[in-house]
Amino acid sequence: MRILIAHNRYQQMGGEDVVFDFESKALEDAGHDVERFVMDNSSIQNWYDKARVAINVSNNKNSVEQFRGRLESFNPEIVHFHNFFPLITPAALSEAASSGLPTIQTLHNYRALCANGLFFRDGRVCQACTPGSYLPAGLHRCYRGSVPGSLAVGRMGQQLRIISHRFPKLITFIAMTKFSKSRFVKGGFDEHQIVIKEHAIMDPGEGNQSRERKILFVGRLSHEKGADLLCRVAPRIDAEFIIIGGGPEYDALARIKPHNVTLLGPLPREVMFKHMKSATAVAVPSRWFETGPLTVLEAFATGTPVVASDLGTPTELVTHGVTGLLAAPDDDVAWENAFRELLSSPDATREMGRNARAAYLQRFTEEANLRRLTEIYEAAIEKSRASCA
Repeated sequence: MRILIAHNRYQQMGGEDVVFDFESKALEDAGHDVERFVMDNSSIQNWYDKARVAINVSNNKNSVEQFRGRLESFNPEIVHFHNFFPLITPAALSEAASSGLPTIQTLHNYRALCANGLFFRDGRVCQACTPGSYLPAGLHRCYRGSVPGSLAVGRMGQQLRIISHRFPKLITFIAMTKFSKSRFVKGGFDEHQIVIKEHAIMDPGEGNQSRERKILFVGRLSHEKGADLLCRVAPRIDAEFIIIGGGPEYDALARIKPHNVTLLGPLPREVMFKHMKSATAVAVPSRWFETGPLTVLEAFATGTPVVASDLGTPTELVTHGVTGLLAAPDDDVAWENAFRELLSSPDATREMGRNARAAYLQRFTEEANLRRLTEIYEAAIEKSRASCA
C-alpha cells in the first residue's frame, strides 16, 4: 500500500509526535511504501511568523501547495493526517479528498472543538464551544490569551467540520476511545465517519517483580495534568514520589513540593522506563478529558498498575481493581487511599501489574495497532471506491 502520512511537529516533542513516528515506522517495517510530509513549528520564530500563521490557520496556501506537489509526485493510495495545526491546515485534507483519495485524520486532541484543545478553562472542564459555536473561545481568550487567535482557531475547527461533511465517503476520523468519539459527535461530526483505534507503543519489557515504595508521574507539568495533587498528598504517605516532565508549572511545583517529592524534569524515554519498571504505581491525576494518554499504555507495558482520574478516557483503559485504581479528580482523600492500598498490599498490587501487562499484550502492542490501522485503511479505500462507482 502506498501511504502518504502528514504531520505538523511541535516545538517540544509530545505524544502526537511519538505516535506519528511509531505508526510510520511500523507501516514501513510491514512492507508498505510510506512517504512522510512533515512541517515543523520550530519554523515559527517571531511575532511576524505567529501573526502570519494565525491568519492562515484554516488555509495555508503555501503549505497546501507543497502538499499538492507531494501528492502528485508520490501518487498515494491513501493519505493519513496526524497533527495539521497550525501549518498544514484543514485545507490540506480538502486537497487530498478533492483528488479522490481516501483521507484519514487521527483526532489526537480536541482542537477542532475547543480553541485550547483541552476542554479545560479556569481550572475546570469547559465545553462551551462543543455545540459548534466558537464565539465563547474568543470571549474567554482560550488560545494563548488572544481574542483574534482564539477566533481564528475556532474558525479552523469549523472549517474541518465543513470539509468533513463535504466528503463523507472520503474522509475518515480515528478517535482513540468511545468517550473521545462521543465528544466529536456532540460537536457536529458525523458518527459514521469516526472509527476507534487505541494507541500502541513499542514493548519496553516488563518491570521488576519486587517494586520500590515509589509513585511515578510522567507528563507535561501543566494544571490540567494534575501533578500538583501529588505534592498535596505526598506528605501523608510513606513513599517516594517522582515527577518526570517539564512545563509551565515546573517552577511552582519546585517551590511547594514536600521532602518526599522529586522533580526530575524531562528525561529520555529509556531513563523514564527504568523508573517506571521499579515503581509501585503510575499516577495519572488528569483534570481534563484525556484523548489517549500514552502514559497509561507505558505503565501497562511495564506491568505497573495505574491510579487514574475517574474522568472520561481513563475509565476505558483502567479497570478499577484489576489493572489499577480510579479516583475522582482532585479528591485528595480518594487518591491518598488509593496510593495507600497499593503500597500496603504488595501481593494484590503485583496481581494488578500482571493484569496490566496482559492488557498491554492483548490491546496495545505494535502488532495489534498495525492490524487495526490496516483494517481502517482498507475500509477507507473500499468506501472511496464505492463512492466513485
